[in-house]
Amino acid sequence: MNWNIQSLIPLAYAMEPVFNYVFMWCGMSIIAGAVAKILVPDNPLRGTTATFLTGFLSMTVSAFLMKLLYLHILDVEEFNPFHPIVLIAAIFIGAAGVFICRCFSAVFAKKS
Repeated sequence: MNWNIQSLIPLAYAMEPVFNYVFMWCGMSIIAGAVAKILVPDNPLRGTTATFLTGFLSMTVSAFLMKLLYLHILDVEEFNPFHPIVLIAAIFIGAAGVFICRCFSAVFAKKS
């Protein structure tokens, strides 16, 4: 197959919205995870990976719950997963998750 730059330009323009959504989701996940970890004192989750995973999971759960709320309960026809209310919900869901992890780590910690 002959690849030249002219044949890749339409593909690049078609993929641009996908990359924008991925980067926005990752950025909002980092923000949600960082704020959630700040809200819970003495949290055992340290590091960038734990912050990102906390934020990513909380963003996914909050987007699912908000979509359920918007589309099925409030009968709104459109849902935007990048709405600020999703980020706020993700922060509180992430803080609850970090708190639960902190409680479980205290229970299962090895006492010496």
